[in-house]
Amino acid sequence: MPNVIRSDAQKRAAFAERLRRYKDDPIGFCRDVLDMDPHEGQQRWLTESGAGQWQPVDVKSRALTWRWRTSENALTTGNRWGKSHTAAAKRIWKAVYRKGWDDAIKAAMRKKHAPYRGINISLTADQAGLVWRKAFGMLQGPKAAWLLRDVKMTPFPTFEFLNGALFEARSTARDGFHLLGNDYDDVNWDEAAFEPKFGSILDNVLRMRLVDRRGTLDYTSTGNGRNEYGRFFLEARAGKLPGVYAQTGPSYENPHVPADEVKRIADRVSDQKRRQNIGGEIVDNGGDFFPGDDITAFWDSDLNDQIDIVSRDDEQIPTRIRLMLGGQAWETRYPSHRYVHGWDLAERKDWATGFTIDTTTMVDADGRPLRMPVVEYERFHKQGWKHVYARIRDRHARYGGSARGVTVVDSTGVGDTVVEELEDIRAEGYWFTGPAKDDLLANLQSALSTREVRGFFVEQVNDELSFYDRNDKGLVKDCVMGLALAVLWAMRNKPRPMLLPRLV
Repeated sequence: MPNVIRSDAQKRAAFAERLRRYKDDPIGFCRDVLDMDPHEGQQRWLTESGAGQWQPVDVKSRALTWRWRTSENALTTGNRWGKSHTAAAKRIWKAVYRKGWDDAIKAAMRKKHAPYRGINISLTADQAGLVWRKAFGMLQGPKAAWLLRDVKMTPFPTFEFLNGALFEARSTARDGFHLLGNDYDDVNWDEAAFEPKFGSILDNVLRMRLVDRRGTLDYTSTGNGRNEYGRFFLEARAGKLPGVYAQTGPSYENPHVPADEVKRIADRVSDQKRRQNIGGEIVDNGGDFFPGDDITAFWDSDLNDQIDIVSRDDEQIPTRIRLMLGGQAWETRYPSHRYVHGWDLAERKDWATGFTIDTTTMVDADGRPLRMPVVEYERFHKQGWKHVYARIRDRHARYGGSARGVTVVDSTGVGDTVVEELEDIRAEGYWFTGPAKDDLLANLQSALSTREVRGFFVEQVNDELSFYDRNDKGLVKDCVMGLALAVLWAMRNKPRPMLLPRLV
């Protein structure tokens, strides 16, 4: 009679025995434990991205000494390549085996009663939680669920493995403030290319968090032009950064993404954006209509920690984001402020996009005026006019109606129909034609250049600003035009500074 394992304890013991096979086999671990079948590019990343190494260092005596080189691995791919899924799987594998811990580190950590610590970081808490949530989902499978001991969502997402290892998610807001004072064994920096202060956070915060434990650092990102991360990645690919493994991959490399869908997306974007977001390349931005430094300065990292993701699409991309303060929606916290709502409209084929800007002058702790903030963003498509009008009216009403603000809408191609339909909220129309469109875009250029406005990070907005060209026929530009409308009316409605009498 064959042996039959009946008790849970016996099943776990048998699985633990099988688990030992995969200590140095991440691909086998993915397939047998996580029920994930990595494609060829993912397999290459899992096996080639290192785990730290001792490197020889020349000294004046011409003899060789050795120092620990923290492993850094950079993965830059097209969208939907599967980098977040792979990052999640790798974090689980490393935590289960506490990869990187030799006997000396184990002894040192035992003395400190310190667990193995892995973390996923990104410029917003929501983005940082993406890989964490994927890892959590993988650990719900029948072969992996027993590896999980506990889950906590406050003060930040953390789960604990059966061996005591931890995996957390934190943002890099306030120049990596949340990471200070912590040591880590394994860090994955998700969408590192979009971090405006990439270099300073890397040198002043992250690398120092890894020294004591000889930890490893992965970067998993889509490209964002030849910014700090872009130059770092290109140098690594060229072999100019010893010890840094760099890999790229196009969206087509993922066999689970329909090729016709990728082609459909590729046909609607500029060549530069296609090369970046589908080809996985580091490329120069489009026509530089909006300079990269101005776009970077527009994103305010302090706002990234104050957002609420109200809705997402089927691919978990945020479609509506609002700004919060102290747990309150912005419009509830500041009901007496004045607001401007700008909408680029579309019915079923293209995207409708709306931005709200608070035009009331605010000051920082030292009394200096702050830039006008974007406090809400929304983007949707495949909806009829009834839905579009409802969303515009809802936004207008929540922020105090016509008494506290103004709504301006794109009336191009629909004449006065939309304005007439929204007569109850006194919506104003704007035609994107000829000189009027030039004025609209020039005003947005000026506002970004003079640092008049600020916003929380939205990747779609960042992409459209980065790749915008004045010859925009065929480009996806709904975010550019919606933001431009809101900014134009915000500048027109911005309160003038009070003139104080001069004291003599």
